Amino acid sequence: MDVGFPIPDLSTATVADDLGSRLANGGEYTSIDKFAELLSTLGDETKEVYHLAINGNVVQDPMECYLSHPFVSSSQLKAALNSPRHFLASRKPKEEKQARHFELGTFIHEAILEPSRFDKVVVEPKAVRSSIQGLTELVKFYAEITGTPTQVDIVVGNKMEALKKQLEALTAEAKAQGIEVVSAADMAVIEQIRESIAEYGGGIIPRIMRHAQTETSMYYNDRELGLGVRIRPDGILLDENLGANVVVSVKTTSAQNLNLFMRDCVKHRYALAEGMYLDVATKATGRKFSGTLMIMAQTVEPYNVAAIYWSIDDLNAGLADYYRAIPIAREVLTTGNAPGYEVMAEDNHLGIIESYINNR
Repeated sequence: MDVGFPIPDLSTATVADDLGSRLANGGEYTSIDKFAELLSTLGDETKEVYHLAINGNVVQDPMECYLSHPFVSSSQLKAALNSPRHFLASRKPKEEKQARHFELGTFIHEAILEPSRFDKVVVEPKAVRSSIQGLTELVKFYAEITGTPTQVDIVVGNKMEALKKQLEALTAEAKAQGIEVVSAADMAVIEQIRESIAEYGGGIIPRIMRHAQTETSMYYNDRELGLGVRIRPDGILLDENLGANVVVSVKTTSAQNLNLFMRDCVKHRYALAEGMYLDVATKATGRKFSGTLMIMAQTVEPYNVAAIYWSIDDLNAGLADYYRAIPIAREVLTTGNAPGYEVMAEDNHLGIIESYINNR
C-alpha cells in the first residue's frame, strides 16, 4: 500500500543503548536493581586490591596529608558555586582546633566505616578524683580495660600522687588503644544506633562495609578540565568483590526524618561531591565507577539508619554542578581575581542584583 512516504527496512535493526543509563561524564550507571542483585550474591571473603592508580595517585595516606594537598576538593568547589570569593576563602588553611571532646556524630561516622570502634567505647565509673578511694577505683577500671598490670595495693609514700600518675599513664594507654570514654547518655545512643545498623535490611550494612576500602585518597591532574582535583570517599566497593565499582558515602544527621535529610542533601550540595567522586575515581583509577551508596545515621531519636542508592538523575545533577564549579575555581587560581556576589548581576547592571525570591 502506498502511504505517501518511504518505509525503512527494520528487519536488521537492533535496540540501541538506553540513553538513561549513562552518566553525564559518559560513564555507565549501575541501576538500583542491578546493585541489589550484586549485593544478594556478595560473598564473605574480601579480595584486597592494591595499585589502583592508573592516571593519578591513589594512596591510603593520613588525613592531614590529604587536607594539606594543593589540589581542589569537593568542599572548595561547593564554595565556588556561592561566589569566587567563597572559593578563595575555602582555600586558606584552617586554624587547628583544640583537642575535641567526644562528638557523637563524628564517632558514629567513623564507627560505620570501622565497626570495631563500637567495641571500644566505655563509660567511666562515677568516682571522685580528689579521693584515694575514687582514684583507686579509676586506676583499677582503666587497668582492666587496657589489660595493664598495676600495683594499686602496694603504692608507698604519697599515695595520692602515685595514684594520679598511674591514672594518667593508664588513660593515655587507653587513648593509644583507641578506647573512647563517653557519657552514659551517649553510650545509650551509641547502642541504639549500633542495633539499628545491625538490624537494617537483615544486616546488609555491616555486610557491605566488610568489603569497603576506606581512607583512600585520589589525586588527579585533570588536564581536560584544567584543574588538579582530589577526593577522599568514605569507602569504595570494587569490581573484584561486588561486581561493580561503587562509591560509599557515610553521613550522620540531626534531621528528624528521611525527607528532611533529602532536603539537607540539596542544602549542603552533597550531589556535587558524589558526582565528583565518580568522575575523579574513574579517571584516577581507570575503572568505571558507576554508582553511589550513601549510608545515613540519625543522631536524634529514633536513631534510624538508611542505605540510600543515588539515582542517575541526582548523580547527573551533581556532575553538572561539578562541571559548573570547575571554571570558577580555575579562573580564580589562574588570575587571582575573586569577586563576590556581583558576579550574579547582569553585565550592564553595575553589580546590582535583581531579586529572585519567587522565580528561581
